[in-house]
Amino acid sequence: MTQEEEEDVLIVVFIAETEEEYVNQVANEVRDHFLEEVEVGLIEIIAPTAAYYPDWNTLRVTLGDSRERVKWRSKQNLDFAFLMMYAQPRGMFYIQLEDDILVKPQFVSTMKTIALERIANKQQWFVLDFCQLGFIG
Repeated sequence: MTQEEEEDVLIVVFIAETEEEYVNQVANEVRDHFLEEVEVGLIEIIAPTAAYYPDWNTLRVTLGDSRERVKWRSKQNLDFAFLMMYAQPRGMFYIQLEDDILVKPQFVSTMKTIALERIANKQQWFVLDFCQLGFIG
């Protein structure tokens, strides 16, 4: 990211696990690799508590899925909701990227310009898609 983009961005690293030792290990690895970014507030690290999630054994099996798939789908939805609720008051726009996504230079500026153009032209939108593969984060 450019310096200007860094001044306009908050990176939230969401560790979607509840096992405290693992969460601490991942958080420490992020801090070790990006200490300056964490210290200046460019990166924040969050994780839900175990109490956030329901009892997975009580989920109703739907869509012909296996119990494991229902659990995975439900957890993914709750994880996305947790992250979006955390991020909502922290910025005007929200971009979700998975940990294996590679971005192009100035991707933040490009997306922001397109979003602001839509707003300036009074074009209503809820989601802007910048990937041909669907929602991959």
